[in-house]
Amino acid sequence: MTSTNPAARLLDILTRMADVQGGSCRRAWAVGLGVKENDATAISKGVADIYAVIEEIKNSICAIPEIDVELYMASFPSIERILDLANIGHSWEPHRNELSQPHVLQGLRFCSAALKTHSPEPVLDAKTLDDLANDVSSAIASISKDTSIPPSLRALLIQHLHAIQAAVAAYRIYGAASLRQSLELAIGGLIAHRSLLQGQEKSPGFERFVAIVRKGAGILETAQVFTKAGFSLISAIQDGTKLLR
Repeated sequence: MTSTNPAARLLDILTRMADVQGGSCRRAWAVGLGVKENDATAISKGVADIYAVIEEIKNSICAIPEIDVELYMASFPSIERILDLANIGHSWEPHRNELSQPHVLQGLRFCSAALKTHSPEPVLDAKTLDDLANDVSSAIASISKDTSIPPSLRALLIQHLHAIQAAVAAYRIYGAASLRQSLELAIGGLIAHRSLLQGQEKSPGFERFVAIVRKGAGILETAQVFTKAGFSLISAIQDGTKLLR
């Protein structure tokens, strides 16, 4: 796959759910979202995120000129019924049967095909995302224990690292946009609070943070996320980190 879009990502989640046999809706949602079955918070947030993606799909379809919008909307009533959080403890089988009706996933495939042509998004490399996630987890653990970093700065760095971590985890739902936004907020947040960096510009904790932001930006650049916009996040981060020094 060289491109993705919100409908393609939702189709991938629902296809994994459709393969689940037996158990509760909670189990099927956990499989689809890639979270633990006993993590109620992650499941609830994931389902809420999916509803946001559904709205994104609808808005994106409506933006395509000369398209039969109603035809492309046919899948969503069933999908929204299946994902009703009131079903969480119920048997999955009746909802799996509805999801298996030909018009449900087929309608979503039509949406994905239309968006692939109209507004494709590049796919990020899974291994480099995993590497980034590992680096972020390691940095959070290290910086949290680093008492040489002033508490206010340490809290700010950890806050943005957690946001980057959440963005990587949300990639299967939101695509590259979640990572891009977290990186932009990270560098912008530090510029806005650069007074906290006085005397810490070359500290190991801050250098590690900057390295992670640069690595994330490099992943986006490699996937040519900003090609059409003519924008380089790497350059923006280089300029931003100069302002911090």
